[in-house]
Amino acid sequence: MGEERRITMRLTRIENTLEEIKRTLSEPEPPDRLITVNEAAEILHCTPQRVRDSIHEGALSATRTGRRYFLSFHDVRRRAGYGIIEKKRKI
Repeated sequence: MGEERRITMRLTRIENTLEEIKRTLSEPEPPDRLITVNEAAEILHCTPQRVRDSIHEGALSATRTGRRYFLSFHDVRRRAGYGIIEKKRKI
């Protein structure tokens, strides 16, 4: 009896996890918004200067308004999936 109960509890946990994944996948993606260099640095786990360097190198696209850069939240989040921003080698 104890073994059956343990298996049932495990199956229930797996089913709950699958339901949660299904809900997450079916939820619409939030609308895109512009974020600052500092916000992008937090998402990417790097310094704001590294984000600015990546913008200048072309690794990240940004819109400049006056002296400030604004980046697409979706682009930064997509980039965060790759981990840290890799520095391009200059040859």
